[in-house]
Amino acid sequence: VLEAFKECQVSDYHFTGTTGYGYNDVGREKLDEVFAYVFKGEKAIVRPHFVSGTHALATTLISLMGNGSKGTEFIYAVGAPYDTMQSVIGAAREVRGSLVEKGFTYTEVPLKDNTYDVEAIANA
Repeated sequence: VLEAFKECQVSDYHFTGTTGYGYNDVGREKLDEVFAYVFKGEKAIVRPHFVSGTHALATTLISLMGNGSKGTEFIYAVGAPYDTMQSVIGAAREVRGSLVEKGFTYTEVPLKDNTYDVEAIANA
């Protein structure tokens, strides 16, 4: 972690207070940079506002996949998602703001013998 602080050039300047709105918060941006370096990621978002793993995963999926459009398919290739992710996807029922509600078509590929079904994934 110390190496990351050095590499990312963290200084006392990055620990100064902000307005609380988060605009131009160089400390927060620097913290993101440090986490990306430590975990060897391209970028990172480190916030106390994520209240659960599902919240973080939903934010990631929606950010990566955008608003969707009719005919854009989302394939879940590892069996059924856990219950709260089903709501994010809109897999089990209609959910306002879900990927399905945004226009994605959802396809679920079940596991075969407790592992990936490569043939079924290719045909999905």
